[in-house]
Amino acid sequence: MAHLAAQFGALLGADDADMEIHVGQQPQVFHAHTFILKVRSPYFRAMLASGMLESKSQTVKMPAVSCRTFEMMLPFVYGGRVTASVESFADIQCLADLADFMQLGDFPQYMRETWDVQGLLEKRMEELSKEANATKTEKWLATMAKQLTLHKDLESMLVKTAQNETAQGKLPMLCRANLHGMPTLKKKCVDALNEYVRNNWTMANAGTAASALEMEFQYSDSFCMGSPLHEVYAESMAEGLATILRSAAECIAEAQYSPQLVVNHIV
Repeated sequence: MAHLAAQFGALLGADDADMEIHVGQQPQVFHAHTFILKVRSPYFRAMLASGMLESKSQTVKMPAVSCRTFEMMLPFVYGGRVTASVESFADIQCLADLADFMQLGDFPQYMRETWDVQGLLEKRMEELSKEANATKTEKWLATMAKQLTLHKDLESMLVKTAQNETAQGKLPMLCRANLHGMPTLKKKCVDALNEYVRNNWTMANAGTAASALEMEFQYSDSFCMGSPLHEVYAESMAEGLATILRSAAECIAEAQYSPQLVVNHIV
């Protein structure tokens, strides 16, 4: 396979390239072979086999793609590896976005074997945490979660982060798991919260639990994280606990986040 990849890679830049790809807002022209694009990319295969204008003119326009990113990706399309120097996580993010667009199914594994993607995600998460801008953090997570190539690595990073969180800290992680479709993260958080509740939930500390719930309810609303927490718990937690938290959340909503009324309701 390595020998075959090397042979295909050697075709990059050859004079017999029959396809022009115009990349960027101020287009830079790249030359490629139609048969390689069809074999490697379902996106190009569908475009060039459908009788569309591009298949007749032998010209493809990609104005939304950066020239630097496409130039870095083209050797991977041909020979299965990125030959340019990847200087930052931003480069990996752009490559992952282009891999999604071109439907390059083998790029995620190559990416994980070549770069410490989880480590870079973790570093960026720490940088955002130091800025103490929760909205910016959640928007960044939402952007990363939409990229199919990075989704698995993002979930693994959040699972690792959640292991070091307190029970209260696992609540926003559970919200993220539900919002971004991360079943492994969700199970880890639910299991940990169930264990915490079994060991610690009593009427004596119901007030503290209610205050924590109020904070997370506000967190959910403020950053548009989707389902109210009582729905998250109703779906995720043991039935008895879900009933208690659902009642508390309803009371929070009616009282406009008054913790004292929640305490009175639970106790």
